[in-house]
Amino acid sequence: MISYKHILLGLTAIVLITGCEIGDDDDDDIAGNHNQGKDCIACHSNFKVGGTVFTKLDASDGDSAAAAYNHTLKLALEEGTEIILAKGYGSGNAYTTTNTNTVGAFTAEVLDVNGKVVNSSGTLSHDGDMLRCNTCHSQNGNSGAPGRITNFRP
Repeated sequence: MISYKHILLGLTAIVLITGCEIGDDDDDDIAGNHNQGKDCIACHSNFKVGGTVFTKLDASDGDSAAAAYNHTLKLALEEGTEIILAKGYGSGNAYTTTNTNTVGAFTAEVLDVNGKVVNSSGTLSHDGDMLRCNTCHSQNGNSGAPGRITNFRP
């Protein structure tokens, strides 16, 4: 006869094996406010790339209302591979911990919720020294960037 204790142990094992968290809702992690527009790597030293996608070219730091919910970034590398950034905490934030030591020239692309490219940089216009996206893509733009990374072509 199976007891409640056996059922509970079995369910616990399933949760531990699959890594599921009871009540986990990934959508909560990518919504809301979490330092949009600031240099992600300044706080998250394990990130190799980090940035924010906005709905306005001149959004100010921390403007979660202007962040592009459920968008992310892709680096299309010169050699034909790509790195798709994970959606981070807070609307519009994206990052990766993937090793980028060998990243050369790349095209930065903005992906919508369906993975469709909705904006991109110039072809191979970025390099491995340009992985702290929000430092150049600031409210007014730095180092030749036009302003924020947006979910539309300005």
